[in-house]
Amino acid sequence: MVYASGTLYVAHVRGQALRAVPVADPSASRLFFHEQFGRIRDAAIAPNGDLWFITNNTDGRGTPRGRDDRIMRVHLAG
Repeated sequence: MVYASGTLYVAHVRGQALRAVPVADPSASRLFFHEQFGRIRDAAIAPNGDLWFITNNTDGRGTPRGRDDRIMRVHLAG
């Protein structure tokens, strides 16, 4: 889990998604990348403010695909 600009970003290994939870209104949380990249293990904020997350499918529990276990980058607006 990582915090940026009023939002918590939570990696869901089992749910295979990244959840964005606005701190001001947690009921407005949203899922991103649901089942697009497989298991999402962790999230971090890069030095330039982008959001990084890692996928983790080749440890024997997920379904490994080409280019698995990647570091993904998302530019956060604002």
